[in-house]
Amino acid sequence: MTGQLNRDALEDIQSGYELRYEKLQHDLAALRRSMEEVSETAFSADGLVAATIGARGELKELALDPRIYRTTDAKALAASIAGAIREATSAVTARMVELTAPLLPENTPRGDHGEIDFDAVLQQASGKRGEH
Repeated sequence: MTGQLNRDALEDIQSGYELRYEKLQHDLAALRRSMEEVSETAFSADGLVAATIGARGELKELALDPRIYRTTDAKALAASIAGAIREATSAVTARMVELTAPLLPENTPRGDHGEIDFDAVLQQASGKRGEH
């Protein structure tokens, strides 16, 4: 009788693990779909440059307002483009963190601005805690 109780208890535990595994698979598939759709657009301070960055950090679109041709300052234009790209990239990164946060443990290492410290996460996963 005790053997049957132990077997039943083990089957219940296994069933619980299987349900959690299936939920995790479903959540990860939904996360992948959500992450593939991430795209952020940022504008330069003067509003003449718009950069759109995709989920993989690729520049998807760069829009230049025709008014940029009124000035011949190539350095300022380059700075505006680079700034818009940096801002859009930062927004994509923040969105990715937002999407992945619910699946990560509460004690996930964070950087100074709340972003996930992936180096620390990987070190923890490999058992090298505390080493930098």
